[in-house]
Amino acid sequence: RAFRSPSVVNNFLDQYFLTPIDLPGLPQPFPLATRGIGEAGLRQESLTAWEVGYIGTVSGRTTLGVNLYRNDTEDNINFTRLPNDYDPYTADNPPPGWPFPPAYLTLLAQNGIYLPRTSSQFRNLGPIRHQGIEVFVEHRFGDGVTGYANYSWQDDPKPLPADQPFLISEITIAPRNRVN
Repeated sequence: RAFRSPSVVNNFLDQYFLTPIDLPGLPQPFPLATRGIGEAGLRQESLTAWEVGYIGTVSGRTTLGVNLYRNDTEDNINFTRLPNDYDPYTADNPPPGWPFPPAYLTLLAQNGIYLPRTSSQFRNLGPIRHQGIEVFVEHRFGDGVTGYANYSWQDDPKPLPADQPFLISEITIAPRNRVN
């Protein structure tokens, strides 16, 4: 079992990012200032990991190994995108450098298009299950020369029953196949 407390950045981030967006009537993308924020009420992240493996030597110079693992994470701390209508720019509060009349933002909102003022926030997500298999081979050729190969496969993360549902797209997903 392992635990990770939220950092000062996770709790108190308040940072602006420039996000280029294409707007009709402008020859180049408009640099929209969007805000990323922390969350002071984040809970500690916890991980319960199970692993079983085997390592064996073949012919004295070759080592083979296989590991199966399952990791269950609760309250995973992630920097997630917020819906565009969470905290949009309005005619009363247009983005810095807005090149059109502020009323254009009202027209966009009436058509369901919102320009987010706050776009991202740290949130607790989960519980989530990651599981997979890893195999490796190492061979000692002699004279201090060694070769090593590793392959791992990870199943798609599985959301486990949760009080607060989330989208699987909100978490960082490792590649399904990895080779070293």
